[in-house]
Amino acid sequence: MCASDLQSPRLIYAQAAQAPGFDQHFSSAVSTRNVAMLFFETLITRDENNAIIPELAAEFSGSADGLTYIFKLRQGVKFHDGSELKAADVKYTIDYYRDPANAATIQSGYTGIGSVETPDDYTVVVNMETVNAASLVNWATNPIVHSKHHQEVGDATYSTSPIGTGPFKLKEWKASEYTELESYADYFKGRPEVDAIRFLVG
Repeated sequence: MCASDLQSPRLIYAQAAQAPGFDQHFSSAVSTRNVAMLFFETLITRDENNAIIPELAAEFSGSADGLTYIFKLRQGVKFHDGSELKAADVKYTIDYYRDPANAATIQSGYTGIGSVETPDDYTVVVNMETVNAASLVNWATNPIVHSKHHQEVGDATYSTSPIGTGPFKLKEWKASEYTELESYADYFKGRPEVDAIRFLVG
């Protein structure tokens, strides 16, 4: 159930369960997805016709043999701490979550990747060892993380103190009570018209 707060441009959203955390790489819970999709974004996404289109990437291409993908990132996209999204963040995300040692629930989404190269700050080249016809579909749902922050705090802390590039950032989280989000003024698509969203359990 979703209702407007008539006193200010806010939204109240009630869901059946509180999110156990906000890292979609390790939680497939609907309550996690509902919140995390406002914090994080993907390299590519889908439009209303289900076609794959750019998101954090300004453009992308794939070789005819399905063994090379090139992503050109948008310049000037900022994480919630003000740092700029760079190719190193994308490489880190892919390399970390495809590593079996990290046991991410989305690891299979990176099947077939041999290596990831970053020839400059805004270019990512994914080299496939084997063709994976579902690669673009999978990558359209896998969020890009802030590499420096994730390296510093680790999975558990990152899940409860996310730093993404999305239209909202975390303001307050009280487990089993509510999650409060506030709009991100420097969002690259423009500040959201809604100032805040509160997710309640109920």
